[in-house]
Amino acid sequence: MNNRFILKYHFLNFSIRNKLVYFLENNVEWNTTFYSRKTITYGLPYVYENADLIFREFPSIINEIAVAIQNELGFTPNNCLINFYNDNDSKMGYHSDDIKQLSDESYIVIISILNDRILRFRNKSNKDFTFDIELKDSSLFAMNIDVQKYFVHSLLKGNDSENKPRVSLTFRKIKKTY
Repeated sequence: MNNRFILKYHFLNFSIRNKLVYFLENNVEWNTTFYSRKTITYGLPYVYENADLIFREFPSIINEIAVAIQNELGFTPNNCLINFYNDNDSKMGYHSDDIKQLSDESYIVIISILNDRILRFRNKSNKDFTFDIELKDSSLFAMNIDVQKYFVHSLLKGNDSENKPRVSLTFRKIKKTY
């Protein structure tokens, strides 16, 4: 796991992206606990505040994307957290992922669809040091777990004139605790 960051635009082809959008619109019972977004998780649970800890098998479209991630990065995700952001005002504050729950070979992989957004990173020891990654529709962005030791990240509000929703699928490899 030498690469700290990997960004690949057009990771999802048009067909897979459209199957995913159809699945999300027609087959998901969203958790509405969070104010700024709706969520659902598949696979082994990733524990965080107000998390939905129900185990759900990967649906076929999620599994298809997980296999594509495995082919691209060489690790097999066993968790997918999906966040649905309704509009430009929906955002997520600074945080880092809990690496104690993750397998050593895990990446944190974000697949973005619909609205483009900025993911801002801020150094934990020097808060003045920040940088941005643009997450475009159908892109893959991966960061290794070492990034979580040194940076927090935040999803900024959107700024497109259409005020479209955004969906992110975050794939991880969770340590099995049983």
